[in-house]
Amino acid sequence: MLHTLRAFLLGVPLVLSAPAALAQKVVTVGWGSYSMDAPQVLVASEKGYFKEAGIAPKLIPFQSGREGFEALIGGQLDVTVMAEFPAVVGTLRKQPFAVLAVLSRFVANRLITTPASGATDLAGLSGKKIGLPVGTNVQFMVDEDLKRAGVKAQIVNLTPPDLPPALLRGDVDAIATFPGAFGGARRILGERYRELPVSAYATTFVVAASRDFLAKDPATTAKLVEALVRADEVMKSDPAGAQDIVAKAAGKALTLEGIRADWDKYRYGVVLDGGLIDLMVREGTWIRERGIVRDTEPSAALFRSAVADAPLKSVAPATVTLP
Repeated sequence: MLHTLRAFLLGVPLVLSAPAALAQKVVTVGWGSYSMDAPQVLVASEKGYFKEAGIAPKLIPFQSGREGFEALIGGQLDVTVMAEFPAVVGTLRKQPFAVLAVLSRFVANRLITTPASGATDLAGLSGKKIGLPVGTNVQFMVDEDLKRAGVKAQIVNLTPPDLPPALLRGDVDAIATFPGAFGGARRILGERYRELPVSAYATTFVVAASRDFLAKDPATTAKLVEALVRADEVMKSDPAGAQDIVAKAAGKALTLEGIRADWDKYRYGVVLDGGLIDLMVREGTWIRERGIVRDTEPSAALFRSAVADAPLKSVAPATVTLP
């Protein structure tokens, strides 16, 4: 996932609303290439909602959600943005954190292939090689789809940057990657780029906090969530304006045209719902079956315990529909 905020291209943490930072509570936030996945953060900054709440988020860049989550558990962050998968692993390992809210769901996942594969659907990949980052939600998605279709394929472990070149060389017949990487794959593959539809799995982006931060500063946690809710309302009432804000923040990494084209591939909404728990149970079961974490039963009750609904419920109770 290569697109980042301009400040991150220099490897420098970014303090949003910096002029007022001295009078505000600094909250360290794990960030990355989430401009499209979590635009609420950018909109809340641009609209001054964090400043009004007395918060100055300090965005710390990470290459992946997993790395940001590890920093959260290690006490280096107060809050982090990530896809749901690290939260599932962390829950199974009984690590001290809690999900505060879902921010978005990416509903346009697909496999990428080329005409050389001869595949026009999943069945066409039977006995062939699929490149993907092993041990991630991407593998979970592909495994579920292959099982559902009754197809057996060879999984090849590749890092995200290595996926399109491997497909171009013919080392693999198809690849699966993260939401932010489809544009780069299309540029590399050019006219050879083809897509195969996959299941209704939606990559679910969440904001999570350390248990220590929640315990020490519940008021700031609630204010942070409230700012995100306000930003979410702007995204619904003025999507074009929100898209302009994302484009401004992303700089050369994302074009306004690309942002507008991809906007409807997400279901935005600061919520806590049963769909999150259901997905976590499915992924937890998959993780345990593969021996990534062996000792914990992936029950709905376990994953419900890893969600702190009080902050969101205090500012937008109708958005909390957990079982």
